[in-house]
Amino acid sequence: MKDFLMWIQQKITLDRSIHRPPFVSEGDIWWASIGENIGSEI
Repeated sequence: MKDFLMWIQQKITLDRSIHRPPFVSEGDIWWASIGENIGSEI
C-alpha cells in the first residue's frame, strides 16, 4: 500500500518553499522525486 499521506505532507512542504532555478551544466546528472503514481496516463 502506498503512503499517500506522507507524500501529501511532503508536497505541501515543497510547495511552500522558495523556488530558485537550478544551475545546470553540461554533463550534470540530476535526480528528481515526482511523487506517488495515483492514476495512469495514456
